[in-house]
Amino acid sequence: MTIAATSRISKMIRRVHTPGQHGHAVTAIANSGGRLGHQLKDIVTGMIVSELFNIAYLHSPLRDAEWERFMGLGTDECMLTDSHYSYFVSQLVQVSPRWHGISWDSLYNVIRGLQARPQPTLLIFQHAIRVLLVQARQWHAKGAIEHDVYSRVINKLRHKYFCTEHPAKKRIVSEGRYNIAIHIRRGDATVRNGRWLPISYYTNIIDQLESLLSKKSAVFHIYSDGTTNAMDQIRHALTKSHRRIIFHLNESPFATFHQMVVADLLVLGHSTFSDWAGFISSQPKLLHPHYHMTGLDDNEWIYVDKHGNISGDVTLLKNINAR
Repeated sequence: MTIAATSRISKMIRRVHTPGQHGHAVTAIANSGGRLGHQLKDIVTGMIVSELFNIAYLHSPLRDAEWERFMGLGTDECMLTDSHYSYFVSQLVQVSPRWHGISWDSLYNVIRGLQARPQPTLLIFQHAIRVLLVQARQWHAKGAIEHDVYSRVINKLRHKYFCTEHPAKKRIVSEGRYNIAIHIRRGDATVRNGRWLPISYYTNIIDQLESLLSKKSAVFHIYSDGTTNAMDQIRHALTKSHRRIIFHLNESPFATFHQMVVADLLVLGHSTFSDWAGFISSQPKLLHPHYHMTGLDDNEWIYVDKHGNISGDVTLLKNINAR
């Protein structure tokens, strides 16, 4: 590395670090075999750790360049380059893979070891070793951390997303209606892998929302992808029982993601794809708890049981109806 390059990196590190941290940095590398939702969990780990421990964040982009551009994740970030590997001593996080997040004790021990190192060190999270957004929220609620890192990172992600232009980011709505996006995961979803929710689950939710939002003239936008047979089943089942339905089946994943983000209300499937649309959206979300998706903000998230019965506080929906 040239002297000039070393100087630039040193100045960047000094700007973002408090004294005594030896100019360490953190990055997270996306799982090469994962879809968008899994890769986002990986990447956001670096942002969370940076906020938790005041360590400089170096951004490693998503594997798919188009999704990286669409999400705007590199906005306002210092990108990880080959020169950083020459400047820093690299240290992989050496714990067993944790798809649903490593423990607070494990993370704290990793950081404590890092802060004892005299050389500028790049801490690398990869191979599904993750810290999840919901963990940051839970740790704050329990008093393990002082700052609301969950909200900080969510706000950063929203800023990145909405300040980044992309051809697919065009809001398609029914004017004068309350637009509700519903994600129905099919494709790889099965009862065995826990990703399948029956059509009856969704029809039950639609019935309740029509009642709770009776003054809002709601229209339901159905998003799904899969085989022709699976899409025909969705179309037949929902057309038979409901009239204010607009189908968006096997459409562009970029357009689908954005329409879920900007909808007036989002109903999630058992899918990290719609999970992340929910995190980016600041509107109300309905979800059935799945995997790590529990303990979320009551001001935005409303829980539904496995049959589609709204089991959480419906005050938010009643307030929307009264506006």
